[in-house]
Amino acid sequence: MLKIFLIVFLSSSFLLAAKNPTMGNGVTQFTVGLSYAKGKGVNQDYQKAVEWFTKSAELGYDKAQYRLGVYLYNGQGVEQNVEQAAKWFKKAALQKNAKAQHRLGVLYYNGKGVLKSYKEAAKWIKESYTNGNLEAKKTWDKYELWKYE
Repeated sequence: MLKIFLIVFLSSSFLLAAKNPTMGNGVTQFTVGLSYAKGKGVNQDYQKAVEWFTKSAELGYDKAQYRLGVYLYNGQGVEQNVEQAAKWFKKAALQKNAKAQHRLGVLYYNGKGVLKSYKEAAKWIKESYTNGNLEAKKTWDKYELWKYE
């Protein structure tokens, strides 16, 4: 019963958002973006996914900010832009998004899209681990980031 409700809800949300691109619900816009990214209920289209993630990210939804950062970093559905990816990772990281904190920390460690800073890398990767990202602990150990606290 719950599964049927979710399908109807998501389908309704998708139709509403698709008909009204200025719809002010970041979660709904993110859901539409995921539908395009995964090809669920629509043809897979990474460019449209990026459009919807951008709308949601601009409304401040951290999951969309993180996802947009990933797509920008990888050049998926959009021209690769590591600096813009770092910008969106930071926006999500400031909202305690552990995945974004980890990605941002790795960017600081490698000096990609941001000025290289082991101190900033340590700060963000530690924060990511504190917020529950177990992958960040592996990165912390691999890069020996305790040296830069």
